[in-house]
Amino acid sequence: MTDQRQLITEMGGKARTAFSRMAGASDAQKASALLAAARHLRDEQDAILAANRQDMENAQKRGLSDALLDRLMIDANRLEAIAAAVEQVARLPDPVGQIIDWTDRANVLAMAGLRVPRGGSGSIYESR
Repeated sequence: MTDQRQLITEMGGKARTAFSRMAGASDAQKASALLAAARHLRDEQDAILAANRQDMENAQKRGLSDALLDRLMIDANRLEAIAAAVEQVARLPDPVGQIIDWTDRANVLAMAGLRVPRGGSGSIYESR
């Protein structure tokens, strides 16, 4: 269990560092990073699928139900769908900096709600 905890802690630290760097990135830089992630998924397809086969073998030995096995299984089509979804996100307009609320106050004060970067996203693909 300690190895998993250490791995997650290290990944969190790397994500925090990446978030700090990406918070000031341009729209083009963010899109480029997402497109690079999608390419990486495709480039590492063989390794990802091999690791998933091992996960599937372990899960079958543990007696997981067919429904859980199906959720755990990654094949080339599912991996491609994940990469395509990342590319779709890259094509979305960047919401950072958008004004989402504006209020003019009687005392000539204007208040605006502005979208700012607040965190990151991640995905843990597992089945329990």
